[in-house]
Amino acid sequence: MNAVLESTTPAALEPPPKFVIPEMLKAIRPRINTSYPYIKRLHAQWLYENYGKPEPGSLHGAIERMDSLYDASVFPDGIPERVAHHASILTLIFQCDDLTTSDPEQCAKIIAEDPDAHDARVMEGLWQTIRQHAPSDAVYQRLRGRWTRWMHHLKVEKEFRDNWANEDMESFLKVRLMSSGMQPYIAAMEYVLDIDVSDLIEDPDMKRAVDLVSWHCAFTNDVYSYAVEYYSTEDTLSSVLIMRNTRGLDAQQAISAVCEMMEEMYAELAGLIARLHERYANHPLGARLHLYLDTYLLMVVGTLQWHIESPRYGGHGHIWNGLPMRHVDVSLAGTDKMEGAGAPQQAPVGSVYVS
Repeated sequence: MNAVLESTTPAALEPPPKFVIPEMLKAIRPRINTSYPYIKRLHAQWLYENYGKPEPGSLHGAIERMDSLYDASVFPDGIPERVAHHASILTLIFQCDDLTTSDPEQCAKIIAEDPDAHDARVMEGLWQTIRQHAPSDAVYQRLRGRWTRWMHHLKVEKEFRDNWANEDMESFLKVRLMSSGMQPYIAAMEYVLDIDVSDLIEDPDMKRAVDLVSWHCAFTNDVYSYAVEYYSTEDTLSSVLIMRNTRGLDAQQAISAVCEMMEEMYAELAGLIARLHERYANHPLGARLHLYLDTYLLMVVGTLQWHIESPRYGGHGHIWNGLPMRHVDVSLAGTDKMEGAGAPQQAPVGSVYVS
């Protein structure tokens, strides 16, 4: 039996590993919304209005974590104001996700849309803004419905996380389709691009594309969060751990295997998008539809780029060195990922070593 089964994490079973995250997605260049400074300003303004300004010398977690950069990276052609709206949703989604372990009762209040919970009231305000600007009620309902479904799925994810050592990759992929949060992001594409593709979402190839984006972005998160979550007993939902447990791989072998799966997913996704471009060459939405289809590819590369740049898993003070691969020494990793919407406490000693 694999020794990993005997512990919640591999931390007690081996010295802290070192590994390399290889360069990925060489075929497509990441882009960023040219209005990113404005998007960041709008997002910060929303944050300060709802959570107050931080103490001098500190930053809100959502600012240091670069929430607005994520949406500006996955929506490089989106309407700036709408990208900022959705970046604010992302901040609250991070808040809710982190509360599943730190304060489950508060998380439950957000999910229940409890008007006495501050985060729930802030979320409702955002939904009213999005409803006002959505290209159609169908897009608004789709976006809100998918994020609501994601929040309700947190309970399923927690149950899986508590029993991950008994699961295989097939069951993991099923859970990750929902927990990655990319199904709502596909709906958000319509919102930020001011487009309604209700007539296309049942196309089998588009459904498959959504699955591939969900898995690819989830695996990206797994690879880049592995070091900071290595010692965690609470946040162990990871394809890297599943690979180690079911195949008996070491850290580097598991990272490499997951990255190979990601490359295969991207190749299939690129083929699907090319086929969809051809199938809908004469669609009434014209060039706007083709921009929408290209955003599927931009979403996976934007997700990768954000994980390279954000301190969420790189640690306080993390700055990307510009290299497409990352050398990680888990022994130098901080013990906590950056959480919450509010101002962070004093930065922990040590951070993920990146060369």
